[in-house]
Amino acid sequence: MSDQTDLSNYTIRLASSEQEQQYLRATFDVWSKGKSWKDYNEFFEKTLNQGQWTEDGGTKHWVLVLRSDYDGEICSGARVYRRTALLKETSSTEIRDKYIYNVTAVVTPKSKLRRGFARHLLKLLHYELAPPEALPPFPEAEWGPPPPPLSERDRADIPPSLASALWSIVGNFYEKAGYIIQEEHLMQIKWSLRAPTSSEPPPKRSWIYSSDLPAIGAELSEVKRAELSSQQGTSWSIDPSSKGVLSYIPTRVLRPRSQDWNEVYDHEAVGIRLPPIKAGQGEAIVLFSNALSLLPGLLVLYVHNLEADRLPTLLEALDEASVAAGTKEGLLWGLAEDSALSKAWLSQPGREASIARRGDAENQLAVAWYGGHEEKGRVVDSQLWTCA
Repeated sequence: MSDQTDLSNYTIRLASSEQEQQYLRATFDVWSKGKSWKDYNEFFEKTLNQGQWTEDGGTKHWVLVLRSDYDGEICSGARVYRRTALLKETSSTEIRDKYIYNVTAVVTPKSKLRRGFARHLLKLLHYELAPPEALPPFPEAEWGPPPPPLSERDRADIPPSLASALWSIVGNFYEKAGYIIQEEHLMQIKWSLRAPTSSEPPPKRSWIYSSDLPAIGAELSEVKRAELSSQQGTSWSIDPSSKGVLSYIPTRVLRPRSQDWNEVYDHEAVGIRLPPIKAGQGEAIVLFSNALSLLPGLLVLYVHNLEADRLPTLLEALDEASVAAGTKEGLLWGLAEDSALSKAWLSQPGREASIARRGDAENQLAVAWYGGHEEKGRVVDSQLWTCA
């Protein structure tokens, strides 16, 4: 960071329409992957501005600007999604509904790099997202006056939250801004997908499509509430029924795949139900996405009630699902290395499966906790964060 950059001259604000375009242009410079500006802009509209997550002010763009040029050039920016979460506190058996925020796509225009703008943006952002009592008094002596208050309408869209989470590809760079990497959730399993070869009819199963996701979210929400009720200590998770959580990555991936994206979006599977194969087992639900526009493979987003004896059936189904996008590799995040399911995954013959920590240049989850300071809440399930 340059010694000449006095960050007290800068403040945070919700982006104006013009500043949103500046922010989008900055993301284009970093993540366009060879797209033209026209195609990238269209991709942005299709995949980020047309989903349930935008309803009721659920998506906001925050930018850092000069105090003296409040409506002018941005110095850094981030996209923030509001989500609902489920909280179980140590002192209670009740599962409470809370808000959390997902912070993504933190970017600084290339002309303004290495001045500390992104970190300062995130430090200021906590004061917009957290309950006032969760943070120390605003450090005016160091940062200058607090940002101007939000309008009543904007404040209604941004209620105080339990925590905010940051996905980034720069390791622990933002730790000094309050975002702590969740090491226990960084494991990734990789395995080889292969062309379906069996001439036998597939085992009984049913595909899940985008239109099914709201009902799936409600079902998994009840499951998650039951799981949390048995936890010891303060624990929390994203609510699977939160608007847009389950549809976010399928929308980002399927909509821009081809010009006939409406048909692709409606008819390409995003999950599968597997019936029980023994008494008392219950149905398994697995959500996934051919994530080539985000990651080099088919990404398993969520696994519910899957045991090792149904894993071969699942992997054969994922082989079939991967044909639509030509993916060759499967990826799974958030499964503990020592779990029975992880061990079963790694032992599948002919799959070349491996498990390793995702590197600093890969997507990593970091969390800033705004709940009680006497006991930090534990994230009990990181799978849903990949849907964020």
